[in-house]
Amino acid sequence: MIEQGSRVTLHFVLITADGRVVESTYERGQPVEITIGDGHFPESFETCLLGLESGVKEQWELSPEQAFGQSSEGRISTFTRAQFPSDSPVEEGMVMGFSQPNGDELPGIIKTVDDDVITVDFNHPLSGETIIFAVEIVACYAPERRS
Repeated sequence: MIEQGSRVTLHFVLITADGRVVESTYERGQPVEITIGDGHFPESFETCLLGLESGVKEQWELSPEQAFGQSSEGRISTFTRAQFPSDSPVEEGMVMGFSQPNGDELPGIIKTVDDDVITVDFNHPLSGETIIFAVEIVACYAPERRS
């Protein structure tokens, strides 16, 4: 049975409320392995898996707050064109990485490109969406106990 710290091999599908498949391990042809609590999946997704066993197929409808959060205007930023490398093409819809002071990279979606101003959305691409989270548990392994 899946619990905190379990290693789990599973297939999963993320589907928007309008039926669009966003991600599917079935389409990639192989399941993923995660450890519950390692942050690979959002905590709310991991909570859905707790108590399940190998061979189980299940699905949940997750509200935006349970999935990737609501979209926030505070996560949309504007930059001057001069803040982007002159040799980098910048087009609406493209995803770019933005370096953070701690060295991490934050993805942003280019929303608008004008002559002088570029608008970037740092919300998760699925923020504001109700998500269907469907899983098939292929295998689960008890957490390693440390003495």
